[in-house]
Amino acid sequence: MDEAWVRAINRRHFLRLSGASLAGAALLGVTGCGGGESGGGGQGEGPISLGLSGALTGGDAILGQTQREGVQLAVDKINEGGGIQGRQIELVTEDEANDPSRMAEIAQKFVTRDQVDAIIGGTNDGTAQVLAQVAEQSQVPLIIPFANGDQITRGKKWSFQVDVASTAFVQGIVDFATENFDRIGIVYDDNAFGQADRDFALEDLKAVNVEPVEVISIPNEGRDYTPQLSQFRDADAQVLVAPISGTNAAQLRKDMTRLNYEPLIAGPNSLAFQSMIDVGGEFVERNPLLEDVIDETKPEVKKFQEKFRAAYDKEATSGFELLGYDAMNIMAYGLKQAKGTDKAKVRDSIEGLSNYEAVSGKKGSTISYSPEDHRRANPQDLVWRWVDGGEFANANLDQVVEAHQ
Repeated sequence: MDEAWVRAINRRHFLRLSGASLAGAALLGVTGCGGGESGGGGQGEGPISLGLSGALTGGDAILGQTQREGVQLAVDKINEGGGIQGRQIELVTEDEANDPSRMAEIAQKFVTRDQVDAIIGGTNDGTAQVLAQVAEQSQVPLIIPFANGDQITRGKKWSFQVDVASTAFVQGIVDFATENFDRIGIVYDDNAFGQADRDFALEDLKAVNVEPVEVISIPNEGRDYTPQLSQFRDADAQVLVAPISGTNAAQLRKDMTRLNYEPLIAGPNSLAFQSMIDVGGEFVERNPLLEDVIDETKPEVKKFQEKFRAAYDKEATSGFELLGYDAMNIMAYGLKQAKGTDKAKVRDSIEGLSNYEAVSGKKGSTISYSPEDHRRANPQDLVWRWVDGGEFANANLDQVVEAHQ
């Protein structure tokens, strides 16, 4: 289980692909099909065809499955209401399996054989970057629910991101840490994701003239982190900025109690998986603290949960389901504003989105795009969460600070 869940954080994983090799993989055999209403629905007749790509098998399967659940929930609502311009939405779903090469094949299929009107998908940064390059060359509108690397849509005209940017996650954690604690450590997973967020954290700390007391990596699937924790204890770290997986956080918490040293762990939503609770049990109650895009105080979230329970007989436990739902609704907005499936008009409509009241994000936050920015980059859109009574819930920051200062 640990290995699978460690890999699941790849939604924020920065794959170090060279520009040439990435472009070659992404564009292999893809021919342009931009403009016009040439998608699966034809000239305003038949269903609107949307490609949906996510990791449905392998270590990232939880991400692809939650994305599909959120997207399908929105599709069902739209279709039950008569569709868009009287046309039903039809999903063409593919399993990218967390593989950029596989993603390149799927993207080619979407734009050439399936001739989809638009695409939703890209489970992690690597596959999303491939998909964004294909969308750019083929001029097909693309919405990426939760791969949130800042580089994915930079300079792109046809791709849009729904999740908060990875740098914003780190900025929010660093801001909280520096405002409330004097001695800050950084613990990070020894992989590309952890290393990238470590560097972001170091940059943010340097900007406010703060030097971390220790910066230490931990291996994936570790069974004993007491050597690393002993270094943090000797440095008297009060809080650990932690771009790590949920299972690694659970193991850290177990080892902390054995050392009788329990600093606060503050991390991004790479911790927001049921595995952290399954592995950590009572040890993860109210520590770690994590950022996410699900705010239980929002009326929209309460309504969403009712619909989600009715459809799937369970609750959405992370922000991933919400991001999939928002992605589909933003795509529907673009299609409605364009009054059809003309790809350029759909793209322009999405780019003009202003103050969309999303289900994801902190109460009061909205999503807007512009020609200069196709991402969501405001740390204020994030919500602090923890485990309370064995379930993820909004956190009480006053209690957090009081317990760890």
